[in-house]
Parts: sequence; C-alpha cells; structure tokens
Amino acid sequence: ALHSTKDDESLMSYLVQNDPVALQVLHDRYHAMLKSIIIAVIHDETEADDVLQEVFIQLWTHAGNYSAAKGKAAGWLITLARRRAIDRLRQRHAYQMATERMEVASKPSNPQEMASAEHEIYNKNLHTQ
Repeated sequence: ALHSTKDDESLMSYLVQNDPVALQVLHDRYHAMLKSIIIAVIHDETEADDVLQEVFIQLWTHAGNYSAAKGKAAGWLITLARRRAIDRLRQRHAYQMATERMEVASKPSNPQEMASAEHEIYNKNLHTQ
C-alpha cells in the first residue's frame, strides 16, 4: 500500500531505482488498458498476454528511458504497448509470408511444370549413367 497512492511519475522514479513494488502498482493500474490496446492491434488473446509481459519487462529494464518532460507515463506505456504489438504483428506476417513462399517453392504450380520437372530429372539420370 506504500506506493499505491503515488502518481505515475513518482512510480517511474522508483522504478529507475529497481523498486519491484512500483512495477506492481503500475501493472495493477494499467495492465487491463494496455492489454485492450494490444488486442486491438493483434486480435489474439494469448499473444496479447505475451506482448503485455514484454511491455512490463521493457518497463522494468528501460525505465530510465522515460522522461516526464516528454509527457505522462501512461502515454509512454501506451506507446510501448502499441509498438510491441505492431512488432509482433510484423513478425507474424513475415513468418506467414515465409511459410507461404516455402510452400509455393516446394510444389509445382501446375501439371505441365510437374511433368517437365520429372522429364528433366529423367534426362539427367540418362546422361549420368
């Protein structure tokens, strides 16, 4: 209860001093809002929990990057959450694209291609014997 009445900016300065209670209070205060922001971007509950955890880890490890002069802590947290969610979306998209490319590359797109591929293999085998 020590920190629960403190404002966000004070909590951020405690965080810089590695105070886990400050992290807990900020988590209690913002996790629901941040999660809904993340879900709005990635539309996946399980992934949203992962991203949310990443946001709070980043908050813990990079609290020193926050500057009250640049705006409210809540705004900074929202920016972190949105950025992380978009990164996750890009990763997922890149993964899907790569998977699709591999699938396309691994199977001939039409019967003619398949036949000519088999023909080439057959010809190569003829010449190597």
